[in-house]
Amino acid sequence: MYNKIANFYDELGWGENAELEADIINNVLMNNNIIPENYLDLGCGTGELIKILSDIHDEATFLGLDISEDMIDVAKKKLKANKNCKFITRDMRALKLEKRSDCITCMYDTINHLLKEEYWVESFNSIYDSLKFGGVFIMDMVPANALKNWPGTYVKENDNSILIREISYDKGEKVLTTKINAFIKANYFGTYRNVREEVHEISFDTKKVINMLKKAGFKKIDLYNENFEKIKPGKADKEDRVYFSCMK
Repeated sequence: MYNKIANFYDELGWGENAELEADIINNVLMNNNIIPENYLDLGCGTGELIKILSDIHDEATFLGLDISEDMIDVAKKKLKANKNCKFITRDMRALKLEKRSDCITCMYDTINHLLKEEYWVESFNSIYDSLKFGGVFIMDMVPANALKNWPGTYVKENDNSILIREISYDKGEKVLTTKINAFIKANYFGTYRNVREEVHEISFDTKKVINMLKKAGFKKIDLYNENFEKIKPGKADKEDRVYFSCMK
């Protein structure tokens, strides 16, 4: 997933959300009096979020994990000078890490890319086992109602690239499909490189996700919108994106 697009991911603008994510994560940490020592980011992509957080929490160690080897290669190059940051290729449904973390994050609808309910359950169990007692798991999710409203064709253009996303929703399978068609300027002579990729996402009602998290063992679960306002599960289903803070 995102293998073909990995080298152009930041250039195409997908890393722009990392600043907002970092603000929300830091607010959750402050609210729970947590100063992270061992930080784990699941679905870390090109490492943009870790780059921001490692500048703030400069005494912590950071581990980025992604199932895409190409994404991990980009992240390693980006943060090769930072000895506190490491990156590995692994499936978050079976982490089996040497150290437990006091903060684990899973952002930018990474969880939505797991296309079966059992994969969400396996991931939450794995995350709970990888978290220290008193630690926090922070994730975001595109709720089911919002995912249904995504279909359409979107075009984003800048000086060096053109990004076209064709999005469709299968009501029977309840799966969102995004066909990515990107044109990236290859040289000064106006030649463009064409990169294509297809990704899929699903979602569930917020109450169902909360039940999954509780069954995994999480005790205190708070929900927030993008303005970091605490919201209830019913209202969360009406948001475009909802953020979870889950304590162990």
